[in-house]
Amino acid sequence: EQLSGARAALAQRDSEVATLEAIIADLRAQECHLSSSAKEREGALAKMQKQLQDTSAERDEAVSRERQALLRVHQLSGDLEVLRTEALTLRQQQLQASRTRTP
Repeated sequence: EQLSGARAALAQRDSEVATLEAIIADLRAQECHLSSSAKEREGALAKMQKQLQDTSAERDEAVSRERQALLRVHQLSGDLEVLRTEALTLRQQQLQASRTRTP
């Protein structure tokens, strides 16, 4: 009878060990899956960071080009104002010259 009880207890322990081994195997599979998912997310995050850096660099280049264009427009506006002043001066000189020629 003690032997029968010991065998039953041993069978119970074997069953518990098998259950724990199954749980451990399941946890290892989950760990593997989570590790794989984490690596995929890290890769996606790295890709997004690279895209963000590229976009930021492109934006900085566009802002720089826009600033250069605005400076050029400002310079051209100044040049245009100088030319207008010179043209007005020439017209005034021509007008004065034509008045002095006409008796």
